[in-house]
Amino acid sequence: MIRMGSEFKDYETIELVRENGIAIVRFNRPDVLNALNLKMREELLKVMYELKNDSGIRVVIFTGAGRGFSAGADIKDWKDIIDGKIKRDRTFVADFALAIKSLGKPTIAAVNGPAFGFGFTLTQLCDFVIASEKAVFSAPFVKRGIPPELGSTLILPRTIGFRKARQILLLGRVLDANTAKEMGLVDEIVPEDKLMEKCIEIARELIENSPLAIEEIEKLLWENLSSTLEETVIREVKAADYLYQTEDFKEATIAFLEKRKPKFKGK
Repeated sequence: MIRMGSEFKDYETIELVRENGIAIVRFNRPDVLNALNLKMREELLKVMYELKNDSGIRVVIFTGAGRGFSAGADIKDWKDIIDGKIKRDRTFVADFALAIKSLGKPTIAAVNGPAFGFGFTLTQLCDFVIASEKAVFSAPFVKRGIPPELGSTLILPRTIGFRKARQILLLGRVLDANTAKEMGLVDEIVPEDKLMEKCIEIARELIENSPLAIEEIEKLLWENLSSTLEETVIREVKAADYLYQTEDFKEATIAFLEKRKPKFKGK
């Protein structure tokens, strides 16, 4: 059993746990399958800002409380928007996607149940997607009369191919974990009781690597998502110029020659 520290008091809709360089962001509205309401949107952006500026955090894991990852937007909010009771938050999905992009730290989606709408597109923003056998996925935007979000029309065609992306976004079907893995949406499927253990294992492996190199690789992957080859190689050269001057590079070289694991300091 994985035991982690806790610090739930600052947020109403999210549990934030930090220990040993790992942050677990747990959506905490289990009675509605962790549907995303206005309060959760506000708190998610605060959490992302907090984790970006926490040098002690090296990896971020997203998961859900109860039996769901996230069912997507809370439809009750939509009804209130239609009735004019609240205003639609026009910028959250863009702000959150860019917060993931600029985080500079690896992200893992620990998908413990339904991942619909926002829950689905969030998984595709993450570096790793680990699903329990009970996970199901859907991008039902077309059935709600709205467009996809979180940059999914850019990311999906590049990760699983244009034809499969069209199937997912135009049909809005529900996919079980095995189908999602076959389509390239999931990296690994594990038993429900082993989900967090597997994600922590991956996180610990990531922590052993150079944080500066990881940050540069994350930056290159995002910046080159829609770049030409010429633009890509120029960015790679600039990243190399920077990393070859770091203490982490020197430590990695010496450790290799001494046949030991490097001890990175992020300098």
